[in-house]
Amino acid sequence: MKADWYVKAVLTVVAVASTAIAAALWAPTTGWLASVRPDAAEAQAVAQYDVVIPKAWGKIIGYSNANLLMEDREGVMREVDVRGKMPEFPKIKSIIRFQ
Repeated sequence: MKADWYVKAVLTVVAVASTAIAAALWAPTTGWLASVRPDAAEAQAVAQYDVVIPKAWGKIIGYSNANLLMEDREGVMREVDVRGKMPEFPKIKSIIRFQ
């Protein structure tokens, strides 16, 4: 009997809280709701690194530890370091050719 009363009370609290959350989404952001509502999330304005890689170096087939692994049409693979500022980056760390 007491368990039934407790379950009904908890479910009522959950229903009221869910309704309040749903209503707060449609309510205007004035009054006391504005102070309770969290600020909107914002994306970062500028990327840390802005790097341009020539298409002649090939397509990207892998990425690890800030290095790109690229393969061109002839099968030559390049390991390219992209962490840094222009003009010295991107720079080729290694070239791999298969015979």
